[in-house]
Amino acid sequence: MVRPGRGTSYSRHRYVLALRPPHRGETRPFSLSEFGGLNLAVEGHRWEEGLPFGYRFLDDEEALAEALADLWRNQLIPLVDAGLTACTYTQVSDVEGEDNGLMTYDRRV
Repeated sequence: MVRPGRGTSYSRHRYVLALRPPHRGETRPFSLSEFGGLNLAVEGHRWEEGLPFGYRFLDDEEALAEALADLWRNQLIPLVDAGLTACTYTQVSDVEGEDNGLMTYDRRV
């Protein structure tokens, strides 16, 4: 059993909320075990048409590119200076029912 605050590292999952550094006094290595969740549903390249699951929906590729740049530039990079040791972007590709990948479900876009 893992007890909060007692592991060897400090990990967070953040999707909708702004990325933040760990609390003051936290001395364990800090990681973002999942972050991102930016959605762009590309019709004709989805696993299933209909309402997608997601956290933040964008209208087009330009909006997605701007949101990704903002996420990295204004939130992720400053966390490196605050002690961020690792991160995992969610997610590399769309999966069943989720359109928040960097690539579509069929890997064509």
